[in-house]
Amino acid sequence: DNTISSYCNVNAMRADTPATMAMLNVDCQGQMWVHDSAIAQTIDLPLTVVKGQWFKFLSTGGDITVDPNSDGGTSNTLNGGTGALTRSTNNEIYTVIAIDSNKWIISNPA
Repeated sequence: DNTISSYCNVNAMRADTPATMAMLNVDCQGQMWVHDSAIAQTIDLPLTVVKGQWFKFLSTGGDITVDPNSDGGTSNTLNGGTGALTRSTNNEIYTVIAIDSNKWIISNPA
């Protein structure tokens, strides 16, 4: 019947300097995070991860770095490594999902 059945919960990221957003588990429950600024942004993933948590993000003009170990430890992995990854393509939607305890995957479009 052409009725819209669901909406994406769209949230704005910080746009100040330094722009670091410490994600909580609640932030990784199917949220869309939008960075509408030319300032580089860092997303610190939660240290305690539950399999199945996910969120999406995009930027309209600034790089976004996803850090799996904001505390400097090595308990989380991101795409198989313990280091941070940066995504720089503007207006590209990236997905971050926990595939197991403390194992994150970030989409890597061509």
